[in-house]
Amino acid sequence: MKCLSLCPSATLILSLSCSAAFAVSPEEVWSNWKAATATTRQQITTGTETRTSTGLELTDVKVVTTIPDSGIVMTSTIPKVVLTDMGDGTVSVSLSDSYSVTIREFGVQSSTAGATITIGLPGARISASGEATAVRYTFAIPTLTGTLTEATDEDGKPVDATFDARFSGIDGTQLIVPQAAGGTMFDATVNIDRIEAAAAAANPDGAEKFKATFNAADLGSMSKGLVLPAETMEDLAKALAAGFTTETRTTGGAMSASLEFTDRGGVNTWQGELSEHHLTVMADKARLDFGFGMKGGKLAASMPSEGLPPMDGSFGEITLRLAGPLAKTDAPQDFLVLLRLVDVAASDMVWAMAGPAAGLPHDPMTAILDIRGKMGWAIDIFDQAAGGMTEVPEMPVLLHSADLTQLLLKFVGAEAAATGALTFDNTDLATWEGFPTPTGKINANMKGVNELLDRLVQIGLLPEDQLMTARMMLAMFAKPGAGPGELVSEVEFKDKGLLINGQKIR
Repeated sequence: MKCLSLCPSATLILSLSCSAAFAVSPEEVWSNWKAATATTRQQITTGTETRTSTGLELTDVKVVTTIPDSGIVMTSTIPKVVLTDMGDGTVSVSLSDSYSVTIREFGVQSSTAGATITIGLPGARISASGEATAVRYTFAIPTLTGTLTEATDEDGKPVDATFDARFSGIDGTQLIVPQAAGGTMFDATVNIDRIEAAAAAANPDGAEKFKATFNAADLGSMSKGLVLPAETMEDLAKALAAGFTTETRTTGGAMSASLEFTDRGGVNTWQGELSEHHLTVMADKARLDFGFGMKGGKLAASMPSEGLPPMDGSFGEITLRLAGPLAKTDAPQDFLVLLRLVDVAASDMVWAMAGPAAGLPHDPMTAILDIRGKMGWAIDIFDQAAGGMTEVPEMPVLLHSADLTQLLLKFVGAEAAATGALTFDNTDLATWEGFPTPTGKINANMKGVNELLDRLVQIGLLPEDQLMTARMMLAMFAKPGAGPGELVSEVEFKDKGLLINGQKIR
């Protein structure tokens, strides 16, 4: 099973909580914790295990975590863990105020290359309640810190590096329900008031060095679903077919990051900011819904080592969302494709690098695509992923309808917009050469296109003798609209043919 992770250093804390949530007594907590770590390919040992009048006291708790496909093994050593029976059906879990995490090359515990990070979590409070088969736990960690205390290279020599991270105001809840058939149902929420991190490193001769910072505020996450054993989770398609489900949403407020790299060519810097962001993932064997978004972005870079001048840009919004069915079904299912790039702007210095194109208007660019409709699958894609299907139909996707809710492109002073709706005949793949035959209309509106053509001629990107040809081609597919410089076009798919502004093209 997997617990919700806040950061590498927080994983161990939450794994303790997840394990504690299985039990109603200290001994059951400890037994279930060891069983849980075994399912996640962790190894756990202790120095001593002592029964006290109020619970169970463990010393030198060592958890060895192998990270598949990364070449890394992490060993966490906690001096003391105390599991206390509170006498009211709950178990309190308390940890040492600090413990160490060592990072080494996978399978080479004696390797001289690696790092040691000291984790501090004074005042952490973890409590488990409920019953052994369905327990809710709560945790509150005022401050969690991670500090690099040792780093060595392959020759065992100290590395000039620093790392410090601070997580403030961590709290949350998690419900853990082990399943008789394997796997674990979970439902969790986590909130973090603020994250502050900084890192730096330098070569022994000091010729190259870097430093980086990261800050984030108002972070929140909710996650629920069914997680299967680790060996099943290695193949996502097989895991989904076997019953893996997840519904996760993370949100955040202001975020900033910076990187400074110095070499003999000078000091190179990068900075980035966001005002807010989110990530959503919902998946089961029937559907997938994935999306992320960022707002209020600012980017800046200076790279004298590459011979480049300072550059910067910004954006109002970047959003992507993809949703649709995964299972083969008889009934059409909803799908969605959404892309929003709003007010993406670059500085005049960046435009100057575009050569003649720098003479075009420097207005922010916007591109929006919003398509919603009905679709299905002619094949079982999980069977295909597992190698159970040797032949794939010419058109494995059954597209039933598509509504163009919005298409908008604003760039270099011109603008194009379109809306429309189409239905598709999946029984006729011959008329459109392998694509289902469409029926419906798309209405388009364009502004500033003729002015753009004139500018392209003025700056030399369009030869003047080709301007007339370009205007004639435009006139074939568009006609004057109601406003000055406006062009409109009606694209209609009808009777297996194509008409543009009433003129049959196909």
